[in-house]
Amino acid sequence: MWPLDPLPFDLSARQLDWLRSFAFTLAIEVPVFVWMARRYGAIPRIPLHRAAVAGAWGTCMTHPVLWFLWPRLYVATLSLLLAPESLREEYGRRAIFFVLEQPHVFWSGVAVAELLIACIESFTFWLVARPLPLSRAVAASFLANAASYGLGQLVRHLWPDLL
Repeated sequence: MWPLDPLPFDLSARQLDWLRSFAFTLAIEVPVFVWMARRYGAIPRIPLHRAAVAGAWGTCMTHPVLWFLWPRLYVATLSLLLAPESLREEYGRRAIFFVLEQPHVFWSGVAVAELLIACIESFTFWLVARPLPLSRAVAASFLANAASYGLGQLVRHLWPDLL
Protein backbone atom coordinates (compact mmCIF):
# COMPACT_ATOMS: atom_id res chain seq x y z
CA MET A 1 0.00 0.00 0.00
CA TRP A 2 1.29 3.45 -0.88
CA PRO A 3 2.02 5.48 2.25
CA LEU A 4 -0.26 8.34 1.29
CA ASP A 5 -3.32 6.23 0.41
CA PRO A 6 -6.14 6.26 2.95
CA LEU A 7 -6.10 3.50 5.52
CA PRO A 8 -8.42 0.57 4.89
CA PHE A 9 -11.41 0.32 7.20
CA ASP A 10 -10.66 -3.18 8.50
CA LEU A 11 -7.59 -2.76 10.68
CA SER A 12 -8.39 -5.42 13.22
CA ALA A 13 -5.42 -7.69 12.39
CA ARG A 14 -3.00 -4.75 12.34
CA GLN A 15 -4.45 -3.37 15.56
CA LEU A 16 -4.14 -6.76 17.24
CA ASP A 17 -0.49 -6.99 16.14
CA TRP A 18 0.08 -3.51 17.52
CA LEU A 19 -1.62 -4.36 20.81
CA ARG A 20 0.59 -7.41 21.32
CA SER A 21 3.70 -5.40 20.48
CA PHE A 22 2.58 -2.54 22.74
CA ALA A 23 1.93 -4.85 25.71
CA PHE A 24 5.31 -6.51 25.17
CA THR A 25 7.03 -3.11 24.99
CA LEU A 26 5.38 -1.90 28.19
CA ALA A 27 6.25 -5.16 29.97
CA ILE A 28 9.92 -4.64 29.13
CA GLU A 29 10.33 -0.86 29.28
CA VAL A 30 8.36 0.08 32.42
CA PRO A 31 10.42 -2.16 34.74
CA VAL A 32 13.62 -0.76 33.23
CA PHE A 33 12.40 2.81 33.82
CA VAL A 34 11.35 1.97 37.38
CA TRP A 35 14.65 0.26 38.13
CA MET A 36 16.68 3.16 36.75
CA ALA A 37 14.60 5.77 38.59
CA ARG A 38 14.69 3.94 41.89
CA ARG A 39 18.28 2.74 41.74
CA TYR A 40 20.04 5.64 40.07
CA GLY A 41 17.55 8.44 40.55
CA ALA A 42 17.54 11.42 42.83
CA ILE A 43 17.64 11.45 46.60
CA PRO A 44 15.02 11.18 48.08
CA ARG A 45 13.91 8.20 46.03
CA ILE A 46 11.17 8.60 43.48
CA PRO A 47 7.96 6.81 44.53
CA LEU A 48 7.40 3.51 42.75
CA HIS A 49 4.04 4.49 41.26
CA ARG A 50 5.44 7.76 39.90
CA ALA A 51 8.39 6.00 38.29
CA ALA A 52 6.02 3.47 36.68
CA VAL A 53 3.69 6.17 35.37
CA ALA A 54 6.66 8.14 34.06
CA GLY A 55 7.98 5.09 32.21
CA ALA A 56 4.61 4.14 30.76
CA TRP A 57 3.63 7.65 29.73
CA GLY A 58 6.40 8.14 27.18
CA THR A 59 5.82 4.70 25.70
CA CYS A 60 2.07 5.31 25.46
CA MET A 61 2.76 8.52 23.54
CA THR A 62 5.43 7.24 21.17
CA HIS A 63 4.57 3.61 20.43
CA PRO A 64 1.43 4.26 18.33
CA VAL A 65 3.28 6.94 16.37
CA LEU A 66 6.20 4.60 15.70
CA TRP A 67 3.90 1.75 14.74
CA PHE A 68 1.31 3.52 12.57
CA LEU A 69 2.77 6.83 11.38
CA TRP A 70 6.54 6.35 11.11
CA PRO A 71 6.55 3.69 8.34
CA ARG A 72 4.37 5.85 6.11
CA LEU A 73 6.33 8.99 6.82
CA TYR A 74 9.66 7.26 6.27
CA VAL A 75 8.62 5.60 3.01
CA ALA A 76 7.06 8.79 1.66
CA THR A 77 10.19 10.78 2.49
CA LEU A 78 12.47 8.18 0.95
CA SER A 79 10.41 7.98 -2.21
CA LEU A 80 10.81 11.71 -2.71
CA LEU A 81 14.49 11.88 -1.77
CA LEU A 82 16.05 8.62 -2.92
CA ALA A 83 14.06 7.18 -5.80
CA PRO A 84 15.60 8.57 -8.99
CA GLU A 85 13.27 10.52 -11.25
CA SER A 86 13.64 7.94 -14.05
CA LEU A 87 12.67 5.15 -11.64
CA ARG A 88 9.66 7.11 -10.41
CA GLU A 89 8.53 7.80 -13.98
CA GLU A 90 8.85 4.16 -15.01
CA TYR A 91 7.44 2.46 -11.90
CA GLY A 92 5.39 5.20 -10.24
CA ARG A 93 4.52 4.46 -6.64
CA ARG A 94 6.32 1.11 -6.73
CA ALA A 95 9.69 2.82 -7.27
CA ILE A 96 10.28 3.14 -3.56
CA PHE A 97 10.35 -0.64 -3.15
CA PHE A 98 13.53 -0.74 -5.21
CA VAL A 99 15.08 1.68 -2.73
CA LEU A 100 13.70 -0.14 0.33
CA GLU A 101 15.27 -3.42 -0.78
CA GLN A 102 18.64 -2.01 0.24
CA PRO A 103 19.46 -3.24 3.78
CA HIS A 104 21.09 0.03 4.82
CA VAL A 105 17.88 1.90 4.02
CA PHE A 106 15.82 -0.31 6.34
CA TRP A 107 18.31 -0.21 9.20
CA SER A 108 18.80 3.53 8.91
CA GLY A 109 15.03 3.93 9.30
CA VAL A 110 15.07 1.75 12.41
CA ALA A 111 18.00 3.71 13.86
CA VAL A 112 16.43 7.11 13.21
CA ALA A 113 13.05 6.01 14.59
CA GLU A 114 14.52 4.50 17.75
CA LEU A 115 16.69 7.57 18.31
CA LEU A 116 13.73 9.93 17.98
CA ILE A 117 11.57 7.77 20.23
CA ALA A 118 14.29 7.53 22.89
CA CYS A 119 14.75 11.31 22.87
CA ILE A 120 11.02 11.97 23.29
CA GLU A 121 10.71 9.34 26.01
CA SER A 122 13.75 10.75 27.81
CA PHE A 123 12.12 14.14 28.02
CA THR A 124 8.73 12.83 29.16
CA PHE A 125 10.35 10.52 31.72
CA TRP A 126 12.39 13.41 33.08
CA LEU A 127 9.30 15.65 33.30
CA VAL A 128 7.23 13.16 35.26
CA ALA A 129 9.99 11.55 37.35
CA ARG A 130 11.49 14.76 38.69
CA PRO A 131 13.79 15.27 40.58
CA LEU A 132 15.44 12.62 38.40
CA PRO A 133 18.45 14.17 36.64
CA LEU A 134 18.07 14.54 32.88
CA SER A 135 21.17 12.41 32.27
CA ARG A 136 19.55 9.52 34.16
CA ALA A 137 16.32 9.94 32.20
CA VAL A 138 18.26 9.75 28.93
CA ALA A 139 20.17 6.67 30.10
CA ALA A 140 16.94 4.99 31.25
CA SER A 141 15.19 5.72 27.97
CA PHE A 142 17.99 4.44 25.78
CA LEU A 143 18.41 1.32 27.94
CA ALA A 144 14.66 0.63 27.97
CA ASN A 145 14.36 1.07 24.20
CA ALA A 146 17.39 -1.09 23.51
CA ALA A 147 16.03 -3.80 25.78
CA SER A 148 12.55 -3.82 24.26
CA TYR A 149 13.84 -3.68 20.68
CA GLY A 150 16.47 -6.36 21.24
CA LEU A 151 14.16 -8.70 23.13
CA GLY A 152 11.41 -8.08 20.58
CA GLN A 153 13.70 -9.11 17.75
CA LEU A 154 14.77 -12.20 19.69
CA VAL A 155 11.16 -13.20 20.38
CA ARG A 156 10.23 -12.65 16.72
CA HIS A 157 13.13 -14.85 15.66
CA LEU A 158 12.40 -17.67 18.13
CA TRP A 159 8.58 -17.50 18.06
CA PRO A 160 7.49 -15.72 14.86
CA ASP A 161 3.76 -16.01 15.59
CA LEU A 162 3.96 -14.51 19.08
CA LEU A 163 4.55 -10.86 18.19
